[in-house]
Amino acid sequence: MMFRFHGNDFFFHDCFSVLVCPNPDLDSEIALLTCYGPEVDSQLIRQVAASFDHLRRLADNGDISYPYSTREAVAVIRHLQQYPQDGVVSAVHNVLDFDSFNDSMYAMIGSVFAHHGIEMSDYASWQEAQARVQAAAEKALEIEYTKQRDAEGRSSSPPPLSAPHQGKWDDMNNPHVGGKSHRYY
Repeated sequence: MMFRFHGNDFFFHDCFSVLVCPNPDLDSEIALLTCYGPEVDSQLIRQVAASFDHLRRLADNGDISYPYSTREAVAVIRHLQQYPQDGVVSAVHNVLDFDSFNDSMYAMIGSVFAHHGIEMSDYASWQEAQARVQAAAEKALEIEYTKQRDAEGRSSSPPPLSAPHQGKWDDMNNPHVGGKSHRYY
């Protein structure tokens, strides 16, 4: 008996078959989304499909890590079909707000949707994320060690790489578990 998810070889004796289903082309995705949202404006469906197609191309190029699939586009259109009063910005946020924890990713998604005619900047969280990304780009990264300071107030911890590292001396050379407190010679 072979347990599939216990580190066994899936491909041994053809016991596991993989089928990759690529995302549909743009026209096919528009037709699919139209089936999920027959009352949604066709121009809006085209903009949503083009935006998600653009995001998938960014993932293929390695610019973003998550390859947004047709599933997310369907979720946006289904939201618009069910709640047309919410608008496309709210529908997109309903699906993609988990990316709001990564400011640069959030800003990139907003710029992709804006490129395809869906302006996300009227939503407060997009504006805040874009402002944080802009502020982070303008500010240089500073690392300060606050453990020890010299007379002029500069940090002296950790010591420079040229300084020796001193730990506890162990004449018996016994094994020690955890930490870096012993030297072995």
